[in-house]
Amino acid sequence: MRTGALLLAAIGLCAGTPMPRAGERIPFEKDMREVCGIRWLDRSAQIQCESGWDPAAKSFDGGEGLGQATHIWPEYIRRGWVPVGSSPFEVRPAIMGCHRYMNYLEPLAGGWIPGCGAYNAGLGNIRKAQMLAEQLGYEGPDGWLVTLPQVTKKNAHYTINYIRNIRYWRKHYGSVYGEK
Repeated sequence: MRTGALLLAAIGLCAGTPMPRAGERIPFEKDMREVCGIRWLDRSAQIQCESGWDPAAKSFDGGEGLGQATHIWPEYIRRGWVPVGSSPFEVRPAIMGCHRYMNYLEPLAGGWIPGCGAYNAGLGNIRKAQMLAEQLGYEGPDGWLVTLPQVTKKNAHYTINYIRNIRYWRKHYGSVYGEK
């Protein structure tokens, strides 16, 4: 049996991640707490990695707003996850969309971290990587991260760094707010 933990430890934190200042608090904290409930720190770490808390953020792949919603925003509206007529550039709807989409992905992907991977790389890719990890004997919750490069090829490093950064920011925010 193999474990992916040692390989993943070598990858480390993405060099482009801004380091938090001591005691740095979460922007839009009130909205995060109200929309996300007990998951507010998890979602805060994710939004930090998606947009750096910039409601006007736009990315090279079409992502927009805090949660970097791409082509999926109309689906958020159709499912009632965000208000009709809202925009991914509005703070509260963006938080709602990210949170509700993650609530949808997590059970399908097998947990919070694989759900974040699905948010970033697509649920189908995460499931393929999970199946491959199982076939190759990679144990533990991170085995799929070891096999992801075989599924998504050169794009795997984006998702691997994304997961590393989410874990980093979740730990930071947890320490600032005295939560684990």
